[in-house]
Order: sequence, then structure tokens, then C-alpha cells
Amino acid sequence: TRFALRVAALAAIVTAITAPASLFSQELTKIDADEAFAEGKALFDEGKYAEALDKFAVTLQIDRTNPEALLYKGLALNELEAYDSAIQVFKDALDINPNSALARNGRGEAYLELGQIDLARADFDAAGELDRSNPTILSNIGHLKVNYFGDFETGLRYLDDALAKNPDDARANRDKGLAHAQLDEHEAAMQALEAAAELEPGNYENYSAMASILLRQEDYEGAVNAFTRAIETYQPQGRTDPSTFIEGYLRRAQVRLVMGSEAMDDDPEASTAAYEAVIADANSVLEKYEDRYPELAG
Repeated sequence: TRFALRVAALAAIVTAITAPASLFSQELTKIDADEAFAEGKALFDEGKYAEALDKFAVTLQIDRTNPEALLYKGLALNELEAYDSAIQVFKDALDINPNSALARNGRGEAYLELGQIDLARADFDAAGELDRSNPTILSNIGHLKVNYFGDFETGLRYLDDALAKNPDDARANRDKGLAHAQLDEHEAAMQALEAAAELEPGNYENYSAMASILLRQEDYEGAVNAFTRAIETYQPQGRTDPSTFIEGYLRRAQVRLVMGSEAMDDDPEASTAAYEAVIADANSVLEKYEDRYPELAG
């Protein structure tokens, strides 16, 4: 699990800091450092981030100023969600090479995960100045502009540039859909979100975003279907996340309330069915979170 990987990563960090010098051969050379880094990079590419950290620790024990080892150590820590440690490692990397766009971007991603948005923006902007063609950097800048600063038109330009270089960036497609939706360009928004869902069919955020757009168009049946897909595909990302998509149930229930009200005079059976579905959605949440949402009983 990601939690186990984080524990392993922290153990690797502590070992690298506290291990006595006798654990490392005094005869290790730059060749050994390069070999350890190559092994670590291969493990990183395989997604074995905790094991990669061990190799990077060996490299940095031999050559403490190896910029690539510091960069990839920070990237591995980001993958293991050890963001505070990653920020310090990226700082060390930038002390050696202030012009590393990848280190700036990596630190920006760590700041973003910690909710330090202004620091993230500063790093992403600096990375963009250093490398104007990296699709990950362009995607990160566009992500911030769309989701945190409401600059949808500028954000779209960055996202389009990112997708031109990496069309498989699902988040960039999702952000593009959100930006088009905010600009009331609903057809373009749905196209972008459908592309995101094709790339990441298991990501509930794609369907939740579609539901929001369909609601703006007062397509209530379509919104209910989209919320249903979101509920079905939801997977908690962190240990503190709820096991079910609570917001999806609540928003779907609200849509069904509107449907029940609108159908009350013309189609009483459809109205009753909508209201019964509201009760079912409320019960789905109350079964697991009765204390958190007492208002649902009403």
C-alpha cells in the first residue's frame, strides 16, 4: 500500500542519516556512485520508490552534491507522499543547480500537495521560465490557473500546449474541461472530460465534473447518470478519505429532489420514484456516517 511505502521511505531516510560510516566502504568511488544511481533510476522507473531511495542514499553518501541523485530522491519522496522531506531535498538540489527546472517543478508539486499554493505557483512559474517546453510543467501551471486562480483563458493556453506535447495527460484534459465549463463552452468541456475519462476510466473526478456541467445545462437525468458513475468508480486516495463518495450521494440526492418536484404534477409516478431514490441516497450515507450528517434524516 502507499502507506507501507511511505513507512519504508521514512525508514530509508533515517537509515541514510544515522547509519555509521562503517556501513559504507571507504573505498567506494564515483564509479560506484554512478552505478548506484543507475540502479536507483531503474527502480524509480519501475515504481519501486522506497528501494530506489536506498540506492540514491548510497550515491549521496559517496557524492553528496550529485544533482541527479538529489533530484530523483526528491521525486521518489513525492511519489511516497513524504512531501516535507521532498521539499528539503529539492532545496538541496537547487542550492547546487538553481537552474534545474525539474527540481523547481518537483518542489512545486510537493508544495501543492501540502496546500501551499502561493509557494507552488512561484516554483511552477520559475520552472516554466527555465523550460518553456516541458509538458508536465505546462500542465502544472495550467492546473493552478484553472483550479486556484480562476484564470481560465490563460490556463487553457497552458493546458493546450501541454496536451500538444503529451495528449495522454488525463488531469490536463480534466482541467481543460473545467475551464471550458466555467467559460460556458459546454460542448468543448464535455469533449475534454470524455477524453480524460477514456485515459483514466477509474477516476471518479471525471464523472463528477461531467455531472456539474450537465447540471448547468439542466440535464438532470444525465447528471444523475454521471454522479452514479462517479460513485461507482470512487476509490479513497488517503487513509483519512471516506470509504464512499459522500459528496456524490448528496449531490445526486439534490438533483433527484429537483426531478421529483418538477415531475410532481405531470408524472406522479416519476416524482415518487425520484423521491424514493433521494431517500435511498440519504440512507446510503447515514448507514456509515450517521453522526456526521444528522440533517439527512430530515
